[in-house]
Amino acid sequence: MFNFGEILSIKRSDQGNGWGVFNTEGGLVTGVCHTARIGAILHAEGGHYNHPIYGQQFKASRINIVLPKNADGIEKYLANAKIPGFGKVAAKKLVDYYEDETLDHVMDEKALKQAGLSNKQIDGVIAFFDTRKNHLSFIELLAGADIKGKTAENIMANATIEEVKENPYQLRGKVPRVTLSNCDAIWVYLNGDSRNADRVKAHIMDVMRRANDRGDSGIVLEGSVGYYNLTLIEGAAKSLGVDPEFVEDFLSENDMPLRIYPEGGDIVYTESTYNHEKFIASSLLSNDLPALTEPADLSGMKTLSGEQLQAVEYASKYPVSIVTGAPGTGKTHIIEAICCLATANGLEPVLLAPTGLAARRMQGAGKHEASTIHSFLATKQTFDDVLFIVDEVSMVSLDLMSELLKVIDGHRLVLVGDVDQLPSIEHGQTLYDLIESSVLPVTRLTFNYRSKDSDIIKTALQVLTGENPSLTSDLSRDVCFVQCDDGKVTSIINELVGVSDQVLAPKKKGVAGVGVLNDLLAEKFNPGKDRKRLGFAKGDRVINGKNDRHLNVMNGETGEVIEITDKTVTVNYGGVPVTHEINSVNFKLSLAYALTVHKVQGQEYERVIIAIPKEANIMLSRNLYYTAITRAKKQVVLVGNPEALKIVLSGRCDSHRITGLRHHLKEYAKSS
Repeated sequence: MFNFGEILSIKRSDQGNGWGVFNTEGGLVTGVCHTARIGAILHAEGGHYNHPIYGQQFKASRINIVLPKNADGIEKYLANAKIPGFGKVAAKKLVDYYEDETLDHVMDEKALKQAGLSNKQIDGVIAFFDTRKNHLSFIELLAGADIKGKTAENIMANATIEEVKENPYQLRGKVPRVTLSNCDAIWVYLNGDSRNADRVKAHIMDVMRRANDRGDSGIVLEGSVGYYNLTLIEGAAKSLGVDPEFVEDFLSENDMPLRIYPEGGDIVYTESTYNHEKFIASSLLSNDLPALTEPADLSGMKTLSGEQLQAVEYASKYPVSIVTGAPGTGKTHIIEAICCLATANGLEPVLLAPTGLAARRMQGAGKHEASTIHSFLATKQTFDDVLFIVDEVSMVSLDLMSELLKVIDGHRLVLVGDVDQLPSIEHGQTLYDLIESSVLPVTRLTFNYRSKDSDIIKTALQVLTGENPSLTSDLSRDVCFVQCDDGKVTSIINELVGVSDQVLAPKKKGVAGVGVLNDLLAEKFNPGKDRKRLGFAKGDRVINGKNDRHLNVMNGETGEVIEITDKTVTVNYGGVPVTHEINSVNFKLSLAYALTVHKVQGQEYERVIIAIPKEANIMLSRNLYYTAITRAKKQVVLVGNPEALKIVLSGRCDSHRITGLRHHLKEYAKSS
């Protein structure tokens, strides 16, 4: 560590995170330090760099503060310590009395009284140094576990040293950026016992979490199954560095919030997921509302097909019904018709969707107000005489469906979506399980009103079923495939893309990931701009990543940045300028020239260019590319490796998620 000498002045960040610029005898030092005060001695690790505005500085990766040893330094330190009721006069009084030995007496109430300090000043001085002592102990603990930087800051800001010492594994989920390995490092530093019950439980639950992150509601207990070849016992044993028999014995001897379902089976669920799935089944199948008696007045609508009329009939006859079909099969038309049905029977249609954009489109279709499921749940309203219609149900997670049904339980419900699209990002495959259980009335829309004029839907359905579509590189066709090696995907997309096109990729990272593509396309369409500060510049196309009701901007909306200031970014969303506060909790803007397929689910564009690199590996699923292709209205251009397309069509990366909802639905239907 370098000794920079006495701190002469401090300029703190206004974020409250301890970051500051410390003007020392040895020069400017930037970094994070909560205990720095004027007069203290600063030691730091890091390196020098030349700031373009402020010149030579030392960027510290770690800072240690050493208290001054001489009377002048101690007086300056105490005077700037910001102790309540204790300022320059009190600091001088105390240092005049004890001189160079002042810091030996700051925790001694009797000694402080002897120096002439008031009771308030004494309490303040003791509290200040007691807090500093705890803070230094906290720093020492985390440093001993080799945890530093932002992770250490987050732990100190969101937990006490007592909590960390008691059980570091409780930091998971509570503190941002904290990983299981961080918790392990703290545990080993404090205790060294690798088979402690808290540690073993944490690793077992982490395997469950990874299964949920992958989309599965549960995980196979033991054996070797599935694409990911991960089971609970083997996964936990590998994570802990122990034999599988140890984990098996531990599970049999200790209570954990886990359930095996069905009874006698080999799939393990967390207690909460098990309860969510069981509740969804009972809520949907216990609804015994009678059929509606009045027919819908459809005189102001286009004529409905037989399939569409069946969907309206099911909505009238059954308390819960499902409508599924590809883009272009008339789902939006059916929503409008079911709204008419509700009105004819004195019911208020309540339209819901998982995203803000989907809710806006739905509102235009049904001519009734629509909202996101999350915002609806936040209102905590009660309803009488209503009919609920939920669109884009393939995107609705298991947990969200459970929360929704708790509020609307007992009301008439119509679920609408494309079961062949990607399931929710969160675990579960709610719409798929509801349909595959065969215990609820389902209308499957098969006639496509777009396919007669375009090959887009035809190609999407071929990809979905694994049939090899006849694709050429002819850019005049509705669907074409420009073949190339992975290394050329981005450059070819860069040549083909127009300013109004939307580029899609299966992953954020990788040789043809969203990150690389956005950097390349931003420079093409908005060259020569500095994007270091925010990741984008004035003139860039960006996507909003959070719903902001105050600004009336939804997650997934894209626009062009028209102004950037120190504190705000103004984006033009389809002709409506909206100013975002950079420090707002809802501020989440990023480049949108290229997006992941998950990000655009439920949206449509005139022309879509889709990267298909072999490097994407397990992301090369039929569902993903079906979803990507069906985002286009007029043209789809696939760019990538022909071997990657073979992987997609083979279906080897397709895997229906491990869930228990179908079993619960069938079990409840059988018993009722």
